Amino acid sequence: MKAVWTGLFAALWLAASAPSMAQSGETADRWGVYPHNWSNSSADTILALSGAASRRDEINLAAAEGDGAAHTLMCMGYDAGTWGYVDLIGAFNHCAAAANAGFPRGMRNFGRSYELGFGGSVDKALAKVWYCAAADQGIQMAFYDCGIALRDGWDGTTDLVGYALWMRKSAVSRDVLGMSEYGYLLLDGSVIPANHDIAVEWLKLAVDAGDATAMANYGYALASGFGVTVDECAAADWYLKAARAGSTLGMLNYGSANESGLCMKVDRANARAWYQEARNNGDPKADQYIRNLDASSYGYSGGYSSSPVCTRVMVQCGANEWGPQFCEQEVCN
Repeated sequence: MKAVWTGLFAALWLAASAPSMAQSGETADRWGVYPHNWSNSSADTILALSGAASRRDEINLAAAEGDGAAHTLMCMGYDAGTWGYVDLIGAFNHCAAAANAGFPRGMRNFGRSYELGFGGSVDKALAKVWYCAAADQGIQMAFYDCGIALRDGWDGTTDLVGYALWMRKSAVSRDVLGMSEYGYLLLDGSVIPANHDIAVEWLKLAVDAGDATAMANYGYALASGFGVTVDECAAADWYLKAARAGSTLGMLNYGSANESGLCMKVDRANARAWYQEARNNGDPKADQYIRNLDASSYGYSGGYSSSPVCTRVMVQCGANEWGPQFCEQEVCN
């Protein structure tokens, strides 16, 4: 806990003392990278713009002289294997130097270092501190990161209001993940008031950008008539696109479409295959879908439910001179 408070104090101090984005941009411009690139471009784009692959020694020397932008580039290069090898400890150390030098993009990358354990261990509480410090400094990619940390309570406390606010900022900044998540929030209505029309607009933007989760949620909107005319066949198509793009939500939804016969012939075997694929990809709900599928012959209609799944089985309940006696018993899990 002491480490968390230490990191929080450092983040708050840096928020007050860090250079402005314009000042940071002057340093970044030395490497051919402009302020907005540091904010919302991918690591590959920034490394390419800086010519990091051919300028490693120059960048490393500048980092040794305290250049926050150079530290950030070294951090990203070691993480990405730009120089032919990955060095996560080196990445962690350069990210730490960039963050402590007050470079906002470095703060975001230092948060990522803690989230992924570059220094040898994962510390999500400190990841949240640095993500949110970077977000406060205007780093657009950190808006989404900070929001997720607030939603999931990485330091032991959740802040759903803050989560929704950062997701809105992320969406407005045209971050694909932010548009997808904010669209879902407006579709769901459990954290902020639902607005299905606007939700669909954000989801469409994320879909156009290729986000697989947005495809699955857009399919749900079509199946439910949220902000659009009900179109079950289009919904099933979007579930399949999402599943093929790697979304476990899409896999579960497309499995359910097969199980229930959503604009297709009921295919329990295919439903099981997609549920299994979601399980293989780490979705914690997949086991419940599979159990529900197995129990459907006893009246369950398919899909996900948090209720216990019960089946009737034959168990030995006695014996007589002719052998064991069996009776039917309900088993729930």
